[in-house]
Amino acid sequence: MEIINKVVWEDSERKLFFEGTTPKLIYKGKEYHFSGNGYEPMTVIWDRDGEVAYIHNSFLVEEECKEFLKNPKYLCCTITGDEYNAQQFCMLLTTAIDWGFEWQIDELEDKMASIIQFNNREIFYKTGDIEFGHYGDDMDDDREHFEYDVMYIIVDGKEYHLEDANMKKLGQLGIFEAGRRKPKIRIHGTNGSVIAAYCKDWRSGKTFTPFGRPCNTEMFCKMIAFAIRDGKSDYDMVKLENMFNVDS
Repeated sequence: MEIINKVVWEDSERKLFFEGTTPKLIYKGKEYHFSGNGYEPMTVIWDRDGEVAYIHNSFLVEEECKEFLKNPKYLCCTITGDEYNAQQFCMLLTTAIDWGFEWQIDELEDKMASIIQFNNREIFYKTGDIEFGHYGDDMDDDREHFEYDVMYIIVDGKEYHLEDANMKKLGQLGIFEAGRRKPKIRIHGTNGSVIAAYCKDWRSGKTFTPFGRPCNTEMFCKMIAFAIRDGKSDYDMVKLENMFNVDS
């Protein structure tokens, strides 16, 4: 197949293409090109001033782009087992440019996945300083395994993840700084609830009983924001609820 001057993927921000027989990328008006080696393999992304990103244990951009042109249904498969079409492959490259310099492929894939999840988030509550919602690329409330869904809250511009299904001790809600595996704050006495199971209730904003006592979305967000701002590592859910009681 003749590959000269062929476009691999193009959207409003990105254009991955061959200039002659050389793969190039135009992204946000800036031109990038590629080099690397086949031993890891590794990709290096360049602009006119030098290297802008290394992607270790990844792929050779030229070879993958040729495959995309040969077969529109081709999927690039990385050593992690993840597969990407031309659009997703192009986004991997631009994620590497935007968010770092030296990447392992699994780290880059995780970063891109988090960006996709954020872009597809559903917001349940939002004020000038708080945003609470649900991450994910599938917003089907009836899907299984909701305990793996990511609930998030942004307080004063900083992002946190909320998790209770996989906490070591039953009846705890963990507040995690984004990207951290150890909770920054533990809230005890949650009655074993899994907050991701209540998306319809959080969405409605109406009063319900996720922790065995009346609560609603606004009250919950104010409680969590207080705990984050107060700065302690452990809180009791009942005491927080008493501070922000829906009837007060």
